[in-house]
Amino acid sequence: MKSIFLILIFLNLTTLISGQDSLNPRYSIYYPDGRKYTGKPRDFVQLNNAFEENGRVWMYTRAISNADLPTIVGFRLFTIVPLWICTVDSSEIKRVIKSVTLEELMKSDLDAELQKQIEKGTLTESFVLKTLGPPNDRVKYFDEKNYQVHQWTYSRLHLYLIFTNRVVSNYIKMENYK
Repeated sequence: MKSIFLILIFLNLTTLISGQDSLNPRYSIYYPDGRKYTGKPRDFVQLNNAFEENGRVWMYTRAISNADLPTIVGFRLFTIVPLWICTVDSSEIKRVIKSVTLEELMKSDLDAELQKQIEKGTLTESFVLKTLGPPNDRVKYFDEKNYQVHQWTYSRLHLYLIFTNRVVSNYIKMENYK
């Protein structure tokens, strides 16, 4: 399943990228309300950083029935809040956004996004609280003036987040947790 997902991501990126650093000219970028985005991002990293200060965006690809190229929606990480839409058919924006569920996003991309953001060091306590809400449980393992280690449990996601000095440093995903 992961290999199929990685292949789809690779195919989507190669479809959207033309030349070395530019997005395919057949695509346009829109705000969720349908207004055209006037920025000129070279790539998706730059686009994500334009919409979220640390690029904490997950991209979801959805095929459109009327077009031969897929639509990509950038959502605020851990939420169903759309930030941007990259598409060849702007008439499909609302339908595509409504067709994606939070459960679908969480199941498809959670591990990869957690690993990527942990490496970047961008998952702060405040961001996690804003996007995932309060945890079901908090455990303090070590809490000194200059060094803290805490664990937050999100039961609905079967997820434990380990924070070191208020930034997620690791996670445990319980696959068979019930």
